[in-house]
Amino acid sequence: MKKLFKKIFNRMFLISFFVVLQIAILVFGMMHLSNTYIYFAIFLNTLSVAVVIYILNKSDNPIYKLTWIVPIIAFSFVGGLFYLILQIQTIRKTYRRKLHQIIDESSPYFLRDDSMIEEARKKDPRIANTISYMNNSGEYPAVKKTTTKYLRSGEEKWHEMLAQLKKARRYIFLEYFIIGEGIMWESVLDILKKKVLRGVEVRVLYDGMGSISTLPSNYSKKLSKLGIKCRIFSPYVPFLSAYQNNRDHRKICVIDGRVAFTGGINIADEYVNIDSRFGHWRDTSIMVEGDAAYNFAVMFLQMWRMADKAPVDYNKYRPSQRIRESFQDDGYVIPYATSPCTAENAGVFIYRDIINNAVDYLYIISPYLILDYEFILSLTFAAKRGVDVRIILPQIPDKWYTHSVAVSYFEELIENGIKIYKYTPGFIHSKIFVSDDKTAIVGTINLDYRSLYLHYECAVWMYESGAVKEVLDDFIHVLEAYCQEVTLEESRDINLFRRVLNTFLRLIAPLM
Repeated sequence: MKKLFKKIFNRMFLISFFVVLQIAILVFGMMHLSNTYIYFAIFLNTLSVAVVIYILNKSDNPIYKLTWIVPIIAFSFVGGLFYLILQIQTIRKTYRRKLHQIIDESSPYFLRDDSMIEEARKKDPRIANTISYMNNSGEYPAVKKTTTKYLRSGEEKWHEMLAQLKKARRYIFLEYFIIGEGIMWESVLDILKKKVLRGVEVRVLYDGMGSISTLPSNYSKKLSKLGIKCRIFSPYVPFLSAYQNNRDHRKICVIDGRVAFTGGINIADEYVNIDSRFGHWRDTSIMVEGDAAYNFAVMFLQMWRMADKAPVDYNKYRPSQRIRESFQDDGYVIPYATSPCTAENAGVFIYRDIINNAVDYLYIISPYLILDYEFILSLTFAAKRGVDVRIILPQIPDKWYTHSVAVSYFEELIENGIKIYKYTPGFIHSKIFVSDDKTAIVGTINLDYRSLYLHYECAVWMYESGAVKEVLDDFIHVLEAYCQEVTLEESRDINLFRRVLNTFLRLIAPLM
């Protein structure tokens, strides 16, 4: 009884209850008014038609448009109004305006070397074009003077991060979608408390939705009392709003502008297999040391400014010239971020760029596979022109409905020459691309609509960097030791009920 009471009155349940209640009141109210006043019903249906026309003329992803248009037409008495309530909100415009202002003020502080574009052009014009795009349109410059190290598991990242945190002299920045009370976080917090006492500046930023069930509601105040500057990005409130969809899904740790980490690993026990709910949890991370680390510091401060009004002195966090001179070159490295509030979707473009430029092979690991038409076209075309395309997905999913959508793509992808594998020990949460022994991406960006279009994300793009081979070797190791290939017969062996369910879930996939 006590456990039931605790579940009913936890924050997540109460917030979900109030959101569902708002939807029910809205639907009931519109139905009642439509049945009572014929002119109101005509107005609502006309509004829905106008909204559909508006959506069709938006410069948006066609699949995302379709996901809205179908329910608006099916429930025209309330669909159009529901869309307007969720989408046409001043808070979204305010966020967008604020982010653009922050990007404009912070972009000049990124370390950059524009001469690298011409240097790269001599190696490979396609790579030079990628660097040029990221330097100009993407707002995130390529750097040299950076070494990369690939971390093959949550446990490996955890131990390396603790070792680097202990070396901090000036500042520590932590930005995570999920921070969860437990052994992993306590080991990090112990170091943070000691560093604060020694004058090290510590800032912690976590997402209001991602950590809603893993941290107490007043946890930021607890950290502040310890001398740790803490902010919650977009605290979740029980109010109907599409703005609540835009979560900070990034995972960034920066130490002194010298070392930085990103990847799929949050700071919670399940990421290091202390708490295993889905079999063995496999995850990866990338550590950069050098100029790329300071650029991650600027990216962190951009998001900090979104959650805090105080101005930031970016130069204060730049490593000294003496320290920078000790950094080594290790190919070309681009730390980059994506945002639902900017026109340039670097996450989508860079993924498609590596797909379209692949010649010999393209290997991908992702926990989710929810693709739009352009991604399917790019992947299948790569396979048809002779590229060895392989994708590793989890055997044990953390969300059954996203796994069902992924399964719905298997037959089409396999028929077109793409090989799909299941990670049999459990759940694989890595997000990596590696191609042709030269290019790799490691970051937080999943292959689903939410991650590609709705969340704030980050990653590291690498060309001829040492970590590229490490990513490749790890992919081959995982493939040979732990994976089972999905056959065409298996992809077709789905009963009618599951096919119908998968088709429906695929229709609403952009909202997942």
